[in-house]
Amino acid sequence: MKKPDFNEKPKHNRIIRFIQKSGIFLNSFYFSLIAVLITFLLLQVHFIGTQIDLLEQKMIDARFQFRGSILENNKKIDDIIILDIDEKSLSKLGQFSRWPNSYFAQAVDILHQGGAAAVGFDIFFSESDSLTSDILDFYADKISDEIELTISDTKLKEILKHTSTDQIFAESLSNADNVYLAMFDQNISIKDTIHRELPANIIYYHPDNIPISTVKTTNPFPPIPLLANSAKRVGFAHINKDEDGVIRYYPLLFQHGKDYITNFSFQIALDLLKVNEIQFDKNNLLLYSNNKIISIIPLDKKDRLLINLYGKKKSFRYISFCDLLTHRIPARYFKDKIVLSGSSAYGLEDLKTVPLDQSYPGVELHATLIYNILNNDFIHYPSTTLYYFSIWLFVGLSILIFNFLSPYKSVFLLIILNVGLWIFTLILFDTKNFLFEYMPSMISLNLAFVIFIGYQYKTQIKERKRVKNTFEKYISGSLVNEVLQHPENLKSGGNIKEVSVVYTDLADFTTMCEKNDPAVISSFLTDYLTRCTQTIIDNSGMLDKYIGDAIVAIFGVPIEIENYTHKACIAALKIQKITNQIRQDYKENPYFTKLVTRIGISTGKLIVGNMGSKQIFDYTGIGDLMNFGSRLEGLNKYYRTRILINENTRNALSSNFLIRRIDTVRVKGKMIGENIYELIDYSEQNEFSEKIIKKIELFEEGLNIYQQGNFKKAENLLTKVLEIDPDDHPPQLILERIKSLQENPEKDWDGIWTMRRK
Repeated sequence: MKKPDFNEKPKHNRIIRFIQKSGIFLNSFYFSLIAVLITFLLLQVHFIGTQIDLLEQKMIDARFQFRGSILENNKKIDDIIILDIDEKSLSKLGQFSRWPNSYFAQAVDILHQGGAAAVGFDIFFSESDSLTSDILDFYADKISDEIELTISDTKLKEILKHTSTDQIFAESLSNADNVYLAMFDQNISIKDTIHRELPANIIYYHPDNIPISTVKTTNPFPPIPLLANSAKRVGFAHINKDEDGVIRYYPLLFQHGKDYITNFSFQIALDLLKVNEIQFDKNNLLLYSNNKIISIIPLDKKDRLLINLYGKKKSFRYISFCDLLTHRIPARYFKDKIVLSGSSAYGLEDLKTVPLDQSYPGVELHATLIYNILNNDFIHYPSTTLYYFSIWLFVGLSILIFNFLSPYKSVFLLIILNVGLWIFTLILFDTKNFLFEYMPSMISLNLAFVIFIGYQYKTQIKERKRVKNTFEKYISGSLVNEVLQHPENLKSGGNIKEVSVVYTDLADFTTMCEKNDPAVISSFLTDYLTRCTQTIIDNSGMLDKYIGDAIVAIFGVPIEIENYTHKACIAALKIQKITNQIRQDYKENPYFTKLVTRIGISTGKLIVGNMGSKQIFDYTGIGDLMNFGSRLEGLNKYYRTRILINENTRNALSSNFLIRRIDTVRVKGKMIGENIYELIDYSEQNEFSEKIIKKIELFEEGLNIYQQGNFKKAENLLTKVLEIDPDDHPPQLILERIKSLQENPEKDWDGIWTMRRK
């Protein structure tokens, strides 16, 4: 006769439907996703995106101002020296426009003598110091008319020609071979201006993935050829302002036709690092030396390099130009230092507005850039994906919290979150040089809050209570609350989890069904399953399914709990007590007085999640662990035990459990043997009888010796076990095996018993 089907599968999809309709968690992150997407789209609209970007620039200024100077005790950076054309130098040496190039030649000679590593001039030497041929003829004629000379006119012109100091400066540049000169872009049509060929010492770069921040040049205008060709390198000196007039970013490349040229100070850093190739990749500038990446410069989302300022002006060591020429500073002071010459004088119009200062010398910006690169001291950014994911997560968690607050408290929390987010970005910038943009995250947060307010909160709470009452039939109330707060644990498709699977079955239930009326069986089974299920739920287990009289439960899901294996074993022992009690309760029926529940517990990794079709699915587990739990339950019949557990289960239990190793078996379909154990009892005080402990010790020792092949000694030990407990079946099985192996030795016997049946 076919066993009656008493299946009653728990409808876990109810909780999924609840979460889909009114799940607080998913709704929160859904609102967050919408808000982040809207923010992202707003940033793509040119006018709106520009305004948001301008506000973010002001926020960047505020970050720098909050951080202030990062130099200890306002100490000056002296690895890079600013050779300053200051008011003092103008007073001592005269009007700057009248300075002969011999001043600069003398400066280069002193620095070369002192062993400076590199010298850069943030000065445009666009005009010659030399007299024109017309002027030379004029002076030669005037002198010849006034004075009777003994030299020829040609010799006189040669003498006058040497009144120019261009050649002197050029010789100093050539001799030093480490001086960099600046050029500028005339930024007007070539037809309307003078065209000058670029010198051969300019390095042209051809990187892939040219950034959008690249500056296009119209008509580069280098220094006069004599000086330009004598310098080590020539590069641009432009540092463009943002729309509000503040300089924040350093231009990396200037496009000239199909070629790309650097700023002169950037080139100084590249040469000192021996860089021979640069490439752009995912908002990073990669510096290569001999085909190896030696530095990665982080760029912002627009591929711009944010200058990492060290403080207000004069964070670097400044030395007056005239003090150098008058030898007030010894040449040896400049050994291995980088020297940049520029002006801090107000009249020379090279003062810039930066986040920390409104009169910041332009030459110090070049010095800052070089120091940033040589020390890998950059402002860092999250990737675009990580940035928006972080916003989504932050906003989603914020909305999740709003669900549990009154409207007034929610508004108050919103204000706190906006302020807290700003403080968070300040701290990141101050302590980690990490720039997390504030405006997009702030906009997303407030947009999500507006969306959240429109949600029907009262309906959500009502539905939440209804489903909670339904789901409590399958797991404990405390677990229901945690599931509702963490529905990501019900992920469709499943996750790999460490769990304990409990598989129970009634022995000879088919015979009981055949000998009793269906109504009696139905009543009995309902009572039995109710008691066992409640025990499972009370111990934080999840009812997976009923298979006739069998129960499958999983401990450790859907919410991770501590000591889930401990709870699973406690539940199994209590089910045995329930079985004993039911035998008493149904003692009038002789078929129920012999009731036996066999239990298998397997612990390990299991795929757990929503399994099924797109229309109908259940939260359950699949994997070999489920099958092994069933195998363990079935092995109880062979060993005449009540509860068998695998080794993972054994290892997770404390000494409060009384456990005995039963055997090492190789179940059907498996090549590797596994130790199995009998779970006997539990005591918080470890109060177990000496008799049973002695029996376990003798049996386990006999089992070990048997598996080592010492059958005679094993027989003696196992016989002693039977003297203590004649009804103990496992030692009887081992003795039968020993007898069989002695009569028919197995050539490849390895001590593992192979089960021929499931």
